[in-house]
Amino acid sequence: MSESLNLIPLATQRRYALRRVSRVWLLWLAASGACAGLFLGVEWLRGVAALRELMDLDARYAPFLRLAEEREVLNTRIAQLRTREQNALQVSHDEYGMTLLGVMSEAAAKSGGDVYLDSLAYRRSSPQQGVGSANSVQLSGVGIDGISVAEFAAKLRESGVFTDLTVQNTQPVDGGVASLRQFSIGGNL
Repeated sequence: MSESLNLIPLATQRRYALRRVSRVWLLWLAASGACAGLFLGVEWLRGVAALRELMDLDARYAPFLRLAEEREVLNTRIAQLRTREQNALQVSHDEYGMTLLGVMSEAAAKSGGDVYLDSLAYRRSSPQQGVGSANSVQLSGVGIDGISVAEFAAKLRESGVFTDLTVQNTQPVDGGVASLRQFSIGGNL
C-alpha cells in the first residue's frame, strides 16, 4: 500500500478545483449558448419566411380588399339612393291626391260643367303591397244627362292619369228633373 502525501498548499488546491469547476460550467454555458443561438437562429429564419409569406398573401388579397371597400361604398350609395327614391315616392303619393282633384275638376269643366261630384274615394296602395298593386278611385255624383256623364268619363280617360276607368252605373235621380242622372265611376291609377 502506498500512501501519498500532497504537499501542495490548500489555497492552491482550492484554486485548481475552482478552475476545473469553472471550466466545466463554462463548457456547459458555451454549449447551452450555442444551442440557444442555433435554435433562435432557426426560429428567426422561420419567422422571416412566415413574414414573406404573409406579405405575399397580403399582396394577393389587396385587390379583394379593395373590391370589398368599393362594395361597401356602393352599398352605402345604393342605400342613399333607395332612401331618396322612397322619399320622392312618398312625396309624389302625398301630392297625388291634389293632382287627381285637379284632373277631375278640369275634366268636369271640359265636359260643359254639367257634372257635379258628390264624393271621391281614393285608396292608395301601400309600399308593402308591392309594385303591381294600383291606387284606385271611386267617384260618385250627378250629371245633367247621360251624355254629360259619358263626356266626363271620356275626359278623365284622356287625361292619362287612369289605367282603366269604367262608368259602373247611372240611374235617374229620384224626385228631380227627368234627365238628371246619378253616376258612379271607378278606376285604377
